[in-house]
Amino acid sequence: MKSHSKKYTHVFEVLPLWLLLLAALLLTHWIAISIHEEIEHWSKSVPIWVVVLCMLVLLTLVAIGLESYRRRSFLPRTRDIDDIANPPKRKHLLLFLSYLRAEVLEAYRSGQLPWSEMKGSLTASLETVTRKKNDETATIDSRFRLQFPWEMPLRAIAHNLGELKSITIICSRDSASQAKDFVKLLDGFDEIRSDGVAITLLGIDGLSLEMIDARSDRVDSLGGLNFEGFNKLAEAIGFYLRKLSADGVRERDIVIDITGGQKPTSVVAAAVTFNRKVRCQYVQTNRPWNVVGYGIEMSFVEAIKLEY
Repeated sequence: MKSHSKKYTHVFEVLPLWLLLLAALLLTHWIAISIHEEIEHWSKSVPIWVVVLCMLVLLTLVAIGLESYRRRSFLPRTRDIDDIANPPKRKHLLLFLSYLRAEVLEAYRSGQLPWSEMKGSLTASLETVTRKKNDETATIDSRFRLQFPWEMPLRAIAHNLGELKSITIICSRDSASQAKDFVKLLDGFDEIRSDGVAITLLGIDGLSLEMIDARSDRVDSLGGLNFEGFNKLAEAIGFYLRKLSADGVRERDIVIDITGGQKPTSVVAAAVTFNRKVRCQYVQTNRPWNVVGYGIEMSFVEAIKLEY
């Protein structure tokens, strides 16, 4: 029954378009007949060679015009990626939380990792980590302990400090149970507390998407998303953008960090933000750990002919 309802709804949606096309065809035919009659009347008073010459000139001009328009407007539609080193800070950050393996999570919770003790200034903490990673005299074990999947989300957050007003976290099905640990880590940094940065969690409650306060007791009831499910991820990001738009947030104030998660999350974020003022950002996972911003827009380029 639902399929029939959708079918009829679609028919009513496209009906005005077909009526306009029908009207355009009828008007075009009427205009063509009128022009033909005028030319026929005019041609009776001039030599036939003049009529033929005029028709050839008109045909040539139309052909040139069509070719010019084709070159300008019917080139392959491609996406131009504008990458910006050290992009401007934005107020609202959406990020994907990667899963910590059981042994890493246990080591973090038991205080065996340097990250376990990080508090105070987030910027200063990351500077300390960077300095230790660049230390050529450090032991392999000490460097290994600095490898932490949540480092890049922290760097993504640190890049936007000073302007940042909210952080929204999308967890995977596996990392959803670790959201409390990540939020607790964030709340240990001065900049997050002093700037009053709101932290929300975007996930699934039952069958529907929902955004909740990440510091509330409902965190455990919110499920994560499949980071390989394109449609649900796109729906979630669209839900997030609509929610912020309803709250009066401008697209130019939103950034989506694509460092965490899996490759499909990056593809979805790029697709959803295509030709919008929302930007994506990526934190380099190796030195010098810089942040790069991406704006994906429509552009036209010369075709590249492929040989088959």
